[in-house]
Amino acid sequence: MVTSVADNGLEKTVSYDVAKFTDIRDKKLEDVLKKMPGLSVMSFDGTNWVDYNGMGIDKIYVNGLDMLEGNYQPVYDMKPEDVERLEITENQVSVKIMKGSQYSSSASINVILKESASSKWTGAVKGGLGFKPLLLNADFSALNIGKKIQTTINIKADNTGLDFSGGLTGFGGDMYYMENNDSNNNGGGFNFSIKQFLNVQPSLAPLSSDRVRFNRSAIANIGSTIKLSNDYQLNLQLTYHTDRLTASSMDETTYYLDKGEKVVDVVGENAKTKRHDVQADMTLLANTETKYLKNKLSFATQWNDITKSITGSFPNSQLAKTTPLFIKNDFLYKRPIGKNILSLNANIGFYLRPQDLNVDRETVIYSQYIKSNSSYFDLGARFDISLTNQLKLALRGGMAGNLRNLEVDLSPLPDEGIMAPDINTQVKVFNGYTSAGLTYITDKMQAALTLPLKYGNYNMKDCYSDINMNKPKLYFSPSLSVKYEVSQSLSLSLRASYNANEISRANLYPYLILNDFRTATQGLPAMLADKSGNIEFSFSYKYPEKSFFLNGSINHSRNREVFVPLMDFSDAFIITGQKVMPHNTQNTFIMADASKGITSLKGKIGLSANLMTGKSSMVRNDALIPYTSTMLELSPYINGRINSWWNVVYKLNLNFSSMKMEDEDTTSKSKGYTQTLEMIFSPWKKLNFSLQGEHYYTEFTDDLSKHLALLDFKAEYHINDKWQLILSAKNILDQKTYNYTLVNSERFTKSYTAYEIRPRNILISLYYKF
Repeated sequence: MVTSVADNGLEKTVSYDVAKFTDIRDKKLEDVLKKMPGLSVMSFDGTNWVDYNGMGIDKIYVNGLDMLEGNYQPVYDMKPEDVERLEITENQVSVKIMKGSQYSSSASINVILKESASSKWTGAVKGGLGFKPLLLNADFSALNIGKKIQTTINIKADNTGLDFSGGLTGFGGDMYYMENNDSNNNGGGFNFSIKQFLNVQPSLAPLSSDRVRFNRSAIANIGSTIKLSNDYQLNLQLTYHTDRLTASSMDETTYYLDKGEKVVDVVGENAKTKRHDVQADMTLLANTETKYLKNKLSFATQWNDITKSITGSFPNSQLAKTTPLFIKNDFLYKRPIGKNILSLNANIGFYLRPQDLNVDRETVIYSQYIKSNSSYFDLGARFDISLTNQLKLALRGGMAGNLRNLEVDLSPLPDEGIMAPDINTQVKVFNGYTSAGLTYITDKMQAALTLPLKYGNYNMKDCYSDINMNKPKLYFSPSLSVKYEVSQSLSLSLRASYNANEISRANLYPYLILNDFRTATQGLPAMLADKSGNIEFSFSYKYPEKSFFLNGSINHSRNREVFVPLMDFSDAFIITGQKVMPHNTQNTFIMADASKGITSLKGKIGLSANLMTGKSSMVRNDALIPYTSTMLELSPYINGRINSWWNVVYKLNLNFSSMKMEDEDTTSKSKGYTQTLEMIFSPWKKLNFSLQGEHYYTEFTDDLSKHLALLDFKAEYHINDKWQLILSAKNILDQKTYNYTLVNSERFTKSYTAYEIRPRNILISLYYKF
């Protein structure tokens, strides 16, 4: 199954024979990746992430080419029969001139195509029609790896519940960009994003998206890499995405207060969104043994309209609009000077996010308009000095600036007098930064010590108030990372850091801003910031010849937080914010994952476990509430072939959550489990069919629980080597709602929630590969 292992010092490469994991049902490389031991494929909002034995995947190459520029969906959509093998390299350094002098704890994947798939168009197209209601699903993917030009095309359209938003890199939520805050420590690490104040997105159940999304969605992406010369390549990416979504839910949330008191809030929600996204990227890249240059110009814009009809404790209707615009250019240049390396970076960006909210609360109509923009620059230099073959000294320095304007108009004012009529705030930040770092690298060990020092000057002024705050501040945040290769199979890692966090620019504004019909957020009452210490120990063990992989980590953090989270309940609003009250918090995370490839299964078995414990505090209605929280998850799984005509995919997720107020009997608990089982039968070469069941169990109280069972059917008929006919039936039992309990340790709440799920539906599809 694992065909070979190569040892090139710290960079160790494991090769997987794709054919040994591919079975009759696998249409995309993504399906095969999920069966490979050591690889963990996670999906969220239509996006796939891959980890290799506890290490993140930094790059995915195709035949050694860096042609995708972060848009890795075309790799997941590849046909397995076009791929000969996967080469996964540990401790991979993507910048060639930095190899041997840069600390790395990430990995890369190199997809090696078969000769028959090179220098020609390959891909697949699928189209399907169904009913209840009228259903449509279309999927087209194509790839051409030429000597001069490499091109990928992906087009998808759907109303069966699929989510394509994960293919976007621009506006996924608050969109926090950390500019050049990479392992090279280039740049000032500026987070210049603008807070998304509105909290009006539809609420969706934690099931797979095709269970709960009532949608009409489409996405089109074209990417092309052009080889300009032996040294330079130009990558172009253009994406358009549209999504119309409806969702319904009912939520009863209990907020726990001091001395056993509670506030119960009931919300029934019917929501609709209309969204359009356009994003484009152009990247010029030179990555050779003698120089590195990367200039990336990015543009993204979005039109997003959300309407909600709310029943329950505060009946209302609301309309929200956001139309963000984002543009930035990142420039990074590296060049050797003798045995040393000089790096220069120059980054600029502009971000505009207008946000419009109208709330009709029957007795009053609130109208709030937010106009906000943020611009920044970041100029820096770094010099890597080779003291010896193993020891490198890095010196860097630079300056960065951020200007953010925020205007808020609200009318009429709530009776409580908690809002300001207008906010017109300007925040100016200037940073000067410098650091010294030592990196020591041998074939057995790599270590990095970084000593950064940053000077920041913050100024906030509001035109409609007397508030004018100015704060100069020094930040010192040393960090140490050590990784030791005990053997070819076992590596140990230790990370320790002390962080003097920067002041949260996103929350620098006076008074309160409405988030939706019920909640309002308060700006920071002072220019203060937290401090934290973190230590993590991790290990990675692999025995590729036996297809066995094991990894785990223990992470502990202790924080000195200046602000305590604040939540006050008035007759009309829930007010959230921060109160100056220095206190200590701590968190511990423990995780482990083991997987074993089984040749006869053409797949793997495994077990993952996660434990989190925390201790924190909050203020509710002027009372300080210290509390502790615990979360435990256990997940055994199997994915493979039992015999020549029977495949099984099974996963069980057991979960337990609890919170407890200190010195009181108030406790909130939730436990349950989720299990999924798919059995694929292939009694004949041309026909296979499957049954997939999902079982959800939630315990609401000691004597009240809820079960939900979902059942699907799928059949495939292979007309010939290129054509297939597919029949699928989802939610055969025609379940209507999903009920579950959610314990939120950050807000100390417990929610009983019911979500509408998609009814029984049938889809007939035709699949063609070329």
